[in-house]
Amino acid sequence: MQKINYSVLLSTIVLCVSCSAGDGSMPATTTSPPDSSGIQTFGFSSILQIPIVNSIASSASYDLDVLNLTDKALSFNHLDAQFIHDGRLLPDVYENSYLNVSDCLVLNPHSRCTLHYTAPEKMGDDATAYKLTFNDEQHNLYSFSRVLNSINIPAINGFYVNSSQKLNVVSDKNYTVTIPFVVSEDLQNLKLTSDSPNLVNQKLSCDPRFITKNSSCTATLEFSPGYYSADINVMGISNDQAIRKFNIILNAKTGNPNLMGISDEDLIIDNTESSTHQASLFVLNNGSRNVKNVVSSISNTSNAITDVNYQCNGQNYKQIPSSFFPGDICRVDFSVDPHSNGVFESFKVTFDQVSGTDLPSTISSKLYFINN
Repeated sequence: MQKINYSVLLSTIVLCVSCSAGDGSMPATTTSPPDSSGIQTFGFSSILQIPIVNSIASSASYDLDVLNLTDKALSFNHLDAQFIHDGRLLPDVYENSYLNVSDCLVLNPHSRCTLHYTAPEKMGDDATAYKLTFNDEQHNLYSFSRVLNSINIPAINGFYVNSSQKLNVVSDKNYTVTIPFVVSEDLQNLKLTSDSPNLVNQKLSCDPRFITKNSSCTATLEFSPGYYSADINVMGISNDQAIRKFNIILNAKTGNPNLMGISDEDLIIDNTESSTHQASLFVLNNGSRNVKNVVSSISNTSNAITDVNYQCNGQNYKQIPSSFFPGDICRVDFSVDPHSNGVFESFKVTFDQVSGTDLPSTISSKLYFINN
């Protein structure tokens, strides 16, 4: 899933209200959740795209924080996942790409836990859609979903990290941001800093005293809500005593992070003779309320798209469902005219504006067709 615009999908925090899970297909079916409660149950890290590095033989591991923002003890119930590799759906668990939830089996009120994500060993641009379900002592179920994107990028100044991305966050409660990176040389005295007065806590998943070449690490920072921009920096010292450093820009707004998301703002479709002439992406509700009047459209002025199918709640649809409950994920499968080349189309999803916010009511993706 090669991308042209490396913008952040995982805009922070969410989710769900009381709802019930389905039969284990992804996403689980939700039934009759409260329509406008806006209950914010989980805080989940906003995360940069995860680096996939050609020079690393084994998979790298990264940490993602989950915060229980309720007054209830929550127990882990179920994990669903789907994987897209280079724009194409993989029906089974992709290699050893997985989310380890062993530290999150129990979440006490207002506590946090850490999910451990292992990136795929195959090289390519990938999207992994996860839906996690928890339950409280009254057997109410809570769900949230995220898409983790990975990307193959070169090393810059000692680090593999997508520093061209900006972390854009909307939250009315404390939130965390996650920056996954790999070092391209031995580094010592790693330092994680931010100039924001809203910084609450910070940590590195690796030993900051010394990290060896091609090792992975996660920088996690917790911030209080507000309207601000901030710099986040990671710095280390190389063997020749040179300073290695990268910078990430964080833009924050105060508000309810109720919003639909899309896994690819730009999707390049390989349309060579040997390809499957198919492509996929994810649409998800990563907010805390039911989203209504959802409508999708495709420009298709070149007739490059011959068919579209939506796989949601374990069922196939020819049109996108008009309502998305918190945590719902739909996989969108495009069938492609094999003769299309050098054109692009637009896929757009519109939905009702969230009352009282300035959040967008449209998400979209550019579909580029190549044949070389």
